Amino acid sequence: HAGRGYNARGFGVLQILRRRNMPRRSISVISREINCFGKVFDGKRLFGGISREILKLFVFLRLHDYNSADIISNMNATELVHSIINGRIGAGAFCIDATAGRGRDTAYLCELVGPCGRVIAFDIQQEAVDSTNALLAARGLRAEVHLDSHSNMANYAEPETVDCIVFNLGWLPGGDHRIFTHADTSFAAISAGLELLKKGGLMCVTIYHGGATGFEERDTLLELLREIDSDRFQVISTFFHNWKKEPPIPIFIYKYTDSERD
Repeated sequence: HAGRGYNARGFGVLQILRRRNMPRRSISVISREINCFGKVFDGKRLFGGISREILKLFVFLRLHDYNSADIISNMNATELVHSIINGRIGAGAFCIDATAGRGRDTAYLCELVGPCGRVIAFDIQQEAVDSTNALLAARGLRAEVHLDSHSNMANYAEPETVDCIVFNLGWLPGGDHRIFTHADTSFAAISAGLELLKKGGLMCVTIYHGGATGFEERDTLLELLREIDSDRFQVISTFFHNWKKEPPIPIFIYKYTDSERD
């Protein structure tokens, strides 16, 4: 298959798709998209500089686009983020929910890491901290929930010890929309979180925008995220292009391992 530009790993991806009984047309489309990354070569980084882990995210998204048996009906931003996290985080992991809100992400992370794992959550609103603690208690889960800004998360964890960090930027669901996140503190928290991530760790940032919050945070962050060191991180932004109004924007940031930086 060298004539098609695939090495053994690239061919292996297509074999996986065939085993999932994907339609021939779908496999053909994904095959072309994989090839468009550039020449595939043997090495730690594959597909023209795209890491193996990012390729997994790509294939996941394309599976849901093209295989009707795998489509998540009415997928929203939360379901997309949870699906990606679920494929990477397991028992014993250390995770941070940077925006506790009503506690749904905090609880989800607690369920993934189990009793031997660790979850920290942050929020600047007492209402959010109380809601999160109530949800955790109702589900028999435990996390360290702090009434503090996520920009201070480096005070609670050591560098390169965290497996996954989740942000939902915007406002507290069902709360006062006049209280919302801002680009300066959000990017400070993202920057701090990237240093806390283990190599091979994942950060998920979902930007909610419009309404009372406007678009300043969205526009500023999308520009700032372009400046993240591409030798250390891979940033993927996803868009619900045909949604009405202002759909949220899930962003995935993967921290390369040492071997992937070679």
